[in-house]
Amino acid sequence: MALCNCNCLFDIDYEIINLQPGEYTIKIIEPYLEPYLKYGEEILKFTVDLSSSTSGSYCAGRNYYP
Repeated sequence: MALCNCNCLFDIDYEIINLQPGEYTIKIIEPYLEPYLKYGEEILKFTVDLSSSTSGSYCAGRNYYP
């Protein structure tokens, strides 16, 4: 389990260069998520379409730690 039971909420920004236009799936691996899947938390996995736009954003809410 985690060292503390707190919600360390923060934004993560990534810049990926030299990526070909297209559709990509992004999956965030969270080390402490497993116990919270039973409470309805979901793995952060989403698809971005960079065929016509070179940037985008995705927001995920959390009800439990992490």
